[in-house]
Amino acid sequence: MNSVKVLGIEFKVGNKYNHPKFGEYTVLSFSGNDKMKVSFVESEKSEVRELTIRVAAQMIFNEKCKIAKALNGKSLERKGTEDQIAYTIGRIAKYGYLCITGIQDRKFDAFKIRYEKATSKVIEKIENISLLCDNSNKWGTELTINLPKDFTNNDSFALPENTNIIENKDGTFTINDNKFWWCLVEKFGFVLGKNQDFTVIYDHCPKELRESLIKGFNN
Repeated sequence: MNSVKVLGIEFKVGNKYNHPKFGEYTVLSFSGNDKMKVSFVESEKSEVRELTIRVAAQMIFNEKCKIAKALNGKSLERKGTEDQIAYTIGRIAKYGYLCITGIQDRKFDAFKIRYEKATSKVIEKIENISLLCDNSNKWGTELTINLPKDFTNNDSFALPENTNIIENKDGTFTINDNKFWWCLVEKFGFVLGKNQDFTVIYDHCPKELRESLIKGFNN
């Protein structure tokens, strides 16, 4: 057997593919339609591992979906000072909507534990969360911040380096960046939904950045 096709992704012996965590690999052989042996190359070291074909296909499938989604919008990047980032966080507190646009059912309990520990709020019912069946074509959890039109139209707008923000076709903005999402929740006291307790966020904010945070919220 020289090839296996799953989810429209065809794996062929000798071809190279990409793993989001471990990097590029070459397919060496197949064990039926379920497993395949691959060789990962890291610098001068080569390591042989066994991958589940369906899981590997899901990763590639989801990456293609992510690229297609990005092509439908305009990717932005605006670096700035800590004060500018604090200003933008203040505006997110007022105008942003924190949600989960996709999480597999089997991953929800782990998310719930982490979220409730950070916020001291119990998730009693599923709101602002899209639960997916475990065999859905989604590799990871997608944590999202939705923002209104013209959100970036000010000189003080800035986000941490490499934070993924997209301008949508309707002029609104979406931040799909799990690291930044958890930063807002765990370090600044944000919660799921549209209504944030600014007093909590203010108390979490470093003292030297509070003035900029307030300016952003009141803008």
